[in-house]
Amino acid sequence: MTAAYYSLPELRRTPGSTTAEGIVFAIYYENPVTVPDRAFARAAEAWMAQATEWFPGANTVTYAVRTVADVVAAWATLRDVSLATANRVLCGNILSHASYGAYGGLELSPTDDARMICTADITLDWAAVSGLDRLNWASSAFLILNGCNTGVADPNRRMSLADMFARRQRVATLGMTGYSSFSERWSYYRRITARSRPISLWAYSRGRNSFFPGLGSDQRLEAAVSYPA
Repeated sequence: MTAAYYSLPELRRTPGSTTAEGIVFAIYYENPVTVPDRAFARAAEAWMAQATEWFPGANTVTYAVRTVADVVAAWATLRDVSLATANRVLCGNILSHASYGAYGGLELSPTDDARMICTADITLDWAAVSGLDRLNWASSAFLILNGCNTGVADPNRRMSLADMFARRQRVATLGMTGYSSFSERWSYYRRITARSRPISLWAYSRGRNSFFPGLGSDQRLEAAVSYPA
C-alpha cells in the first residue's frame, strides 16, 4: 500500500531513522454509529504505514477510542509500555474530531453546541489534556493532532490545543490550521468513498477554510507547529 502521508514540510526536516528503536502510535476515534465507514481507522492505517516507513525498526501501537476514558487509558498504557521496554516514543497521531472555545478540546463525537450533551464523556478538554501523563518522548519526536482547528489559538486562552500538548508533553506538536477533511490524496483534497484506501485526515483549502466558500484551491494547508515553551 502506498502511504497517503508523503512529507511533513512543517518540520523542516525529514522524519525517520533506519536504526531507531522506539514506538510509533495512532489513537483514533471509532464509533460504528457516527462513523460507519470507519474513516478515522482508515486514516490511522495510512498514518501507521508512513510512520513505519520513517522508522522501520519501531514497535507499532494503535488504539481505537470512543470516550475520554478510552483516550486517558490508551495514553497511560503508552507510557507504561514505553517505560517498561525502555523504548522512547518516536512519533504519534491522534485522529479525532476537535473543537475550540470555552468548551473545546479533542472530541470523541460530533458536538451539539446547542445542548452540549455528554461533554464530560466525549470532550478531552484543556484540563484533561494538562492532566495526561507525560510520555517518554525521543528528543526528535513529534505528535500530530488531526482534528479541526487544533493549531488555531483560542482567543480567550491565546493558545491552541497543539500549544497545550506541546507544553504538557514537551514534544513538537502539529495542529490543523482549519477544518479537517478526509481525502484520497495527501497534498490536495479528493473526496473519499467507502472503499478509498489510503486516505488522509488533514485541513485543506476548501469549504469553511476558504475566504469565499466554494473558491478554495483544495490544496493542503500547512499545519501550525508548536514547540515546548
